[in-house]
Amino acid sequence: MSHTEVIIAIIAGIALSACCGFRVFIPLLIATFGVRFGFIPSEWINEASVHLIRNDVFTAAITVATVIEIAAYKIPFVDNFLDTIATPLAVVAATLLSSSFFTFAEDSYMRFILGAITGGLGAGIIQASTSAVRATSSQWTAGLGNPIFALIETITAFVGSLLAVLFPILGILLILLICWGSLWLLKRFFRTKER
Repeated sequence: MSHTEVIIAIIAGIALSACCGFRVFIPLLIATFGVRFGFIPSEWINEASVHLIRNDVFTAAITVATVIEIAAYKIPFVDNFLDTIATPLAVVAATLLSSSFFTFAEDSYMRFILGAITGGLGAGIIQASTSAVRATSSQWTAGLGNPIFALIETITAFVGSLLAVLFPILGILLILLICWGSLWLLKRFFRTKER
């Protein structure tokens, strides 16, 4: 793989994994189908991840988990409970997904550290801001606005993940913009809470 391909693969991995902050399983599902249908070259990710992704049981499990996650977020107050589980799960999933794209690092610990710093951090920022917005929405709308917010999150996770796979540069730009907006939202949320 050329240096340019390595950089594009890393950008795709970071953008894809950061989308785990919106929905944990959608980016994993899109990455799985991306590899299976050749949109993500198998050289872009490490060999162990390729074997896992090509496993039919893994693909079926990720598909079912995605459907359950999307459906569960449509139920007011269940979505708030899911956020407590989804935050650490999103960071772990994003770290593992992102580390799969750091093929230049021979050491698996180094790949994991790089994955945590890039994908895990991005997903954590996004997940924290969406949790804060959902908590505020629950207070203001008695939970009735949450399904609309959940739909926006699902669409963003899907579009962001597709962009990361098909147009990695656009995908990372979208994620950087979302992370910046998320940090701004979190700042405002905590300032409002202090008052």
